[in-house]
Amino acid sequence: MTTIGLVSAGLLTFPQGLGLVFGANVGTTGTAWLVALIGVRVSLSTYALPMIFVGALLASVAPGQLTATEAFARIDAARRLGQIAHHAWRSTAHLLGRGVHPG
Repeated sequence: MTTIGLVSAGLLTFPQGLGLVFGANVGTTGTAWLVALIGVRVSLSTYALPMIFVGALLASVAPGQLTATEAFARIDAARRLGQIAHHAWRSTAHLLGRGVHPG
């Protein structure tokens, strides 16, 4: 449902939304197959960190990726958005009488 809203708002193109839906379905199916084949006896947490490292390494050498400067700029923008959302939430809670009142 979120994908439909993002496509309708123009934040995602239709092919991007389609890829998001297909990717989610493939990921869910792959997870179900892993559990069916391996079961829950094997702890995948042992393999998680090396898999994340390999994924990050492959993503960093893939063509057309972000430069370090652009990546840090996006991280800073996301951090600022998080701070704005936090302040908006505190203001709303205060207006509703459930916030922390200054001493």
